[in-house]
Amino acid sequence: MRTRPTEPPGDRHKMDSVPSTEAQNNFGRVMGRVAREGELYITKHNRPQAVLLSIDKYLELVGPAAMVELDPLSQRFDQMLAEMQTDRAAAGADRLFSMTPEELSKASKEGGFEDGE
Repeated sequence: MRTRPTEPPGDRHKMDSVPSTEAQNNFGRVMGRVAREGELYITKHNRPQAVLLSIDKYLELVGPAAMVELDPLSQRFDQMLAEMQTDRAAAGADRLFSMTPEELSKASKEGGFEDGE
């Protein structure tokens, strides 16, 4: 992976960089490097366009309060998934996939269909 120190205007801190095409084609390696080194410029035509930061570096800059609490989101996702796994939901999906294009068009215009229709 080609890299070279890059110094954007007004920045006294030199940071390694990688061309955007190389970052795109080797994203896994670039991410591994960022995880180890903390930060990396992504350049286009030899000019910095973006910065990749490790999570540790990001938290150092913005503080831990910036992290979204995922537990409530995970719980809501699990609840919604459980609701979709009911016999009623399965019957609705079966009905939907067995509809003709005409029936599907009619149901979409009427706002859906009820059980037993």
